[in-house]
Amino acid sequence: TDEIFNVIVLTNTKTIHMISILYYKSYRISMYPFKIIDFEKMQESIDLNSSKERGNELFGIPFGVKDIMDTYDLPTQYGSRIYEGFQPKSDAAIVASLRYKGAIVFGKTVTTEFAYFEPGKTRNPRNLNHTPGGSSQGSAAAVSDCMIPFALGSQTAASVIRPAAYCGVVGYKSTVGEFSLGGVCALSQSMDSLGFFVRHPGDLAVIRKVLRAQVQIQGPKRPNCIALVRTPHWESLCLESQTLLERVVGDIRGEGVRVDDVELDAVGSIDLVQAHKTVIAFESAR
Repeated sequence: TDEIFNVIVLTNTKTIHMISILYYKSYRISMYPFKIIDFEKMQESIDLNSSKERGNELFGIPFGVKDIMDTYDLPTQYGSRIYEGFQPKSDAAIVASLRYKGAIVFGKTVTTEFAYFEPGKTRNPRNLNHTPGGSSQGSAAAVSDCMIPFALGSQTAASVIRPAAYCGVVGYKSTVGEFSLGGVCALSQSMDSLGFFVRHPGDLAVIRKVLRAQVQIQGPKRPNCIALVRTPHWESLCLESQTLLERVVGDIRGEGVRVDDVELDAVGSIDLVQAHKTVIAFESAR
């Protein structure tokens, strides 16, 4: 069942604080998914919502914010001691959009330093001896451990899909440019994109529907053609993953969309993985 449709929005202050304290104790002891949780700020947001009419499925739903995204009422520290206690004056665009829809910021989730390589303290809720993956590690772990229904992340290389896979949740990396990156610490401007973590695929449809309706994105409901790029690493992929991708291709073709196989070895000796690393290194240093 979709998680967002089953969240009970609690309005009793004592109940909220009791549940929040239990969450706080559990993550302090075990896996550290959050950098900051401020129960008073959370209650203020809930009180503001109490005077509004519920107008969409995200109203009153708590969510986590990766700590490279600005929040006007909580510090944004980018996973770095350099910015400890830094307080932005406004929300990142995506945070502002969600708050406008009545969603509640539960806390700032742990990120690798500047969403790059240096890891944070978060541990994998599926196995505390394992890494949760980076860079959106806290967001994936918090959703996996059922602390929040969804969380924001970002991806430049695999910073959404990797922690989602490691923590056993659904990770969605949006198309570059689909959602504004205003107020999000940039790593590689040509490759950065927003992402979301949920436990059920149906919740992604809810989040995207609400956000896309707000910005009134226009465009065709389906593409004319999709490329299937197997890459030279296709044979290294496990059989289950190969089968799943082939099934998805079949479903897409069944909807009347053309899917073409594209062979990357036609570009010659270019090492795309290394090229990707070079672009990130160059743009992150600018």
